[in-house]
Parts: sequence; structure tokens; C-alpha cells
Amino acid sequence: MDQLGVGVPSEFMGRPVWCYAAQSYRPLGTAAEFTVVPLDQVAPLPEGVPMEQGACLGIPDITAHRAVHVAGFLNGRTVLVQGAAGSAGLCAVQLARFAGARVIGTVRSSSDEATAKNAGAHEVLVSEGS
Repeated sequence: MDQLGVGVPSEFMGRPVWCYAAQSYRPLGTAAEFTVVPLDQVAPLPEGVPMEQGACLGIPDITAHRAVHVAGFLNGRTVLVQGAAGSAGLCAVQLARFAGARVIGTVRSSSDEATAKNAGAHEVLVSEGS
């Protein structure tokens, strides 16, 4: 954090963080060089996670979490993740796998197959050429 608002604990000053929902009703949002969000939309960036990776967390992760968990309990169920090598798709594969689901991912190219499998997909379907 670069500056702190009233009531924000001083331990946040200079600490790497990531935020979410910074774009709602604002120009540029999290793509801006600076943004202001309420403290409950900020989380400390885990040690060892590069700032560039932290900048990518908000929207893809929230989207994936909602998509994966909207149907409830996943243990023992099968989940299909379309676009399993994309930003939200990779997160969805990991979340579904962590929740105990059998994960089938789709990718556009055979060059993305390993990416989806490394994220945790049990099977990957390639739609290349169709």
C-alpha cells in the first residue's frame, strides 16, 4: 500500500497486497496505477508471490470461485471447466480439484493441454481444428 485511509492499521503501509472489486464504477479499476478500495477488499500478498501475479488475482479468481462453487458441494462430482488454460479456467480447475471433484478441462490447442493438466485437470479435451 502506498497511502492509508483513516482507521487503516499502520502495518499495511508498504506491505504488498492484492485487491478485488476495484473496477466497479471506476475508470480503469485494478488496471490503474493507483486505486482506492475499502480495507475489506484488500488482502496481504503471500510472501514469495510476485506483484505481477498478485495483480492478476482479483477478477479471475472471484469468477472461478463463484462458477465452481455455485452448485454447492463438489466432493465426488465431475466438473467441466471450459477454457481450462485461461486465467479464470486455471483457477477453476484448481478450486474444483481441491474441493474433491473429478475435473475435465477443455482447451483450444494441444499446446495448452499440459497447462490444464498441471493445474490439476484429470482429463483434458482439445478442440483444436473444430
